[in-house]
Amino acid sequence: MARVLVTGANGHIGCNVVRTLQGAGHEPVAFVRASADTRGLDGLELELARGDVRDRAAVRRAMRGCQFVINLAALFETRGYTAEEIMRPAVEGVTNVLESAAELGLERVVHASSVVAVGYGWSPHEIRTGRDWNDENLLPYHAAKTQSERRAWALAEERGIPLVCINPAGVLGQYDHRLTPSTRYVRGLVQGDAPTGLGGTSYVDVRDVALAFVRALERGTPGERYIVSAPGMTYQEVGRTVSALTGIPVRHLPVPRWLTLKVVPVLGLVDRLRGRPPAVSTEEASAYVGRYGYFDATPARVDLGVSARPLRETLEHTIAWLVHRDALPPRVRTKLHDRFPPDPSWARPDQTR
Repeated sequence: MARVLVTGANGHIGCNVVRTLQGAGHEPVAFVRASADTRGLDGLELELARGDVRDRAAVRRAMRGCQFVINLAALFETRGYTAEEIMRPAVEGVTNVLESAAELGLERVVHASSVVAVGYGWSPHEIRTGRDWNDENLLPYHAAKTQSERRAWALAEERGIPLVCINPAGVLGQYDHRLTPSTRYVRGLVQGDAPTGLGGTSYVDVRDVALAFVRALERGTPGERYIVSAPGMTYQEVGRTVSALTGIPVRHLPVPRWLTLKVVPVLGLVDRLRGRPPAVSTEEASAYVGRYGYFDATPARVDLGVSARPLRETLEHTIAWLVHRDALPPRVRTKLHDRFPPDPSWARPDQTR
């Protein structure tokens, strides 16, 4: 049994990692901000350490007595925040975690990166691997993930830190109380509000991601980037899968990339004039439309023994969570309630927080 500091433990991935660590016999210490929404940790017997990853003294205090650290602290948003608000905690946080780990002599650091740091291709035949890096960074979140991972590797080499990075695809599934952008898109498909367009993407079940973090801690190869992802699908295939599960039609708009990039700013202006946020930003369209996020997850399967479950199963589990979480309009929730029962392990969310 190992004592493991988990930064960002209250987040979507974090609360699943904490559960998986406990199930594997480890002792997680959950490092969370003083103002953090900790619903994802409800019902767990768990040591909490309060602090901010930008505060090195707080990180060091929480890290004392631990053999390992899993660094998950980051802001996952693609809009509504400035680039600095997304970038600063990511880069400062990983610096404080890695340098504190070196000073205290921890045995290993497992850092949460993302496939956005690996980058997207221009063809469905282009499969990106752990040797690839994102050199575009059209969104602040993409830049934050890329730069924080590069910073982690530089510090690991400089300070001799055994480092493993996990690069998940779009993460879906249970205990996503605040709804990440990945889950919000699936919610839009389920509601029939969000269309699909040209291009392709990859998703992964949060349960598989959590297992990958624990396996990386136990037997991952230092110096390795592990992509954790189910096989990629076109956006249209994702929409068809959601529609097959729910019986709710999902629109497909096969608009060429060049035309999309011209139309999106106009649609955004119309949305703002109507007093609502744009459905999609120009930066988001540039990052995703006509691009293909398809990745090679072989090292995670071989080294960690983690094979991502099929996307259909993950989507079914995610839709059940949305129904259970009351995150869908009443008409949709009523339609899907009996078809998507909650997992017996889920506690009823506290709606007062």
